[in-house]
This record gives sequence, structure tokens and C-alpha cells, in this order.
Amino acid sequence: MQKRVKNVLAVFAAVLVVSAVFYLSANSTSPEGTEDFRIAAALEEEQRTTQVPDVGGTPGADDEEDPSEEEAPNTTPSPSVRPDDRDDSNNYEPSINLGVGDLDMDLVKDASDSDLVQDIDSQPNGSVIGIKCSVSYTMRTEVFSAIQGTTKTIILQSGLVEWRFNGRDINNPKQINVKVEVSTLQYTTSPNKALISGLVKDKSASVLSFANNGALPGKANILVKRDDLFPHSRQNSFWVYYFNKMRNQLEFIANPTVSNDGYLGFDIFHNSDYIITESPVANAVQPSTGGKDNPHTGGY
Repeated sequence: MQKRVKNVLAVFAAVLVVSAVFYLSANSTSPEGTEDFRIAAALEEEQRTTQVPDVGGTPGADDEEDPSEEEAPNTTPSPSVRPDDRDDSNNYEPSINLGVGDLDMDLVKDASDSDLVQDIDSQPNGSVIGIKCSVSYTMRTEVFSAIQGTTKTIILQSGLVEWRFNGRDINNPKQINVKVEVSTLQYTTSPNKALISGLVKDKSASVLSFANNGALPGKANILVKRDDLFPHSRQNSFWVYYFNKMRNQLEFIANPTVSNDGYLGFDIFHNSDYIITESPVANAVQPSTGGKDNPHTGGY
């Protein structure tokens, strides 16, 4: 019995010795248990708490701003050209309202509609037919023949310009192109630009440059919005001139007053370039009469 107890005690003592050896060995080889480790850890903690946060790289020569990446200032002046029909897509929203003033539409059609003429024929006398020219700028002869001799009115909306024809004024039905460029004199694409500039001098002017239709089917009343001609003007009276290129002169046409709707209107019989100014042009003349270059007798 005593021998068995001695053996148990010996085994127990051996276990204690082995445990102590492992314990001492672990403490002596672990970095956390050494004085050097504790000093290094303290230094690392101090550096971590005082380090400046990194915000995208170490400051230095490489961080200098690249001048090529700076946005260059926009030195291109904004053109004062008015919106017009120079873009064949004609996708912008026109500022003109079809049938401004005291005229309401009895019928609204598109110039490209195949049944346009038949629908005009079916309307009673005194009717007002609005025709949108957003797709086709060609107004067929049959359209003017359909209203000739009647009291029907057709209103053609082409970009920024509105044309009005009454059947009583139609004396020469013909096909015309109703596209009109509305622009300042500075930016007009008219081939007459240089000649007109010499006549207008330094006056502020806008140009309505019509297609080369010559004499129209009859008298046309032209409406255009003042703000599309002179965006910064608030005056109510303007001067309209026809450019007679055969005589190289401006011929006075009208002195229209702006309507309550903001439009100014004038009558024409002939297509060419028409100049609108805010004040009279000193060297302008009264329209010539009796000649083929007169816009009221057929033109050239």
C-alpha cells in the first residue's frame, strides 16, 4: 500500500516538473514576455496615435497640381445669333404660337399631310387654317389655289416666322419655300451681308433672309416676335427695310408697332432679305415703283 502511494506521488511530482519547464520555456521565448517587446510595443503605440492621416499620398513634388488638368477658362463669346432654321432637322421648339392675336384655328394641319388640299377645300369661307411647316418647307401650288378667291386664311408657321395669306390676295398661285433664317446682321449667312452692313453702318439690325421665291402668290403678312429679333430691347416701334440688291439700297417697307402678344408684323409681296432696325436708317429710300426690282410688283 505504501509503495503504491509513493508511486502516485512520484508521477504527480514529475507532472509538476514538466509543467513548470513548459511554463518557463514559453515565457522565455514569447516576445510579449520580454522587456524589449514591451518597449517596442509602447513606441509603436506612440507613433500610431501621433501619425498624420494619409490623404492620398506622401506630400512632395509629385503632388504639385498639373497645370494641364486645370479647366481652361471659356473665352469664346456667346454668339448673339437668333435661333433660326439653319439646322435642317428643325428639332427645336419654336417660340411662335400658331395663330397669335385675334385669330383662332378652325383646322391645323402639317404641310406634309397628303390630304391637306382636300381639307382646305372642305372648310367654309372665313375659315382659318393653320399649317405647320416643321417637316416640309415646301408649300404646294395647290394650297394657294385652294384659297384663291375665297375669304379663307392660311397661317404658315416656319421656325420663328409666321406667314398669313388670305384668299382674296392670291393672284399668282405657285410653289414656294417658306424657310426663313432669322439672325442678327453679324451672324446672318445671307450672301448680301457685306452690302447690307455697308448700308446699315453701325446700327443694331436683324435680318430675315427668305428663300429665293421671287414674287409671292399674293400679299403675305409676316409676323415675328420682338424677343427673337432683339432680346434685350423693350421699345415698341421698329423699322423694316427691303434690300434691293439690284440697286444696292435699303427701301423702307413699314414702321410696325409691337402687338400685345409681343409680335411685330409687316406685309410683303416678294421674297429677299428684309432688315429690321431699332432706329431709322438715314440713307434708306422709299420703295421704287413700276420696275421689275420693286418687291410690290414682282421682283427679280
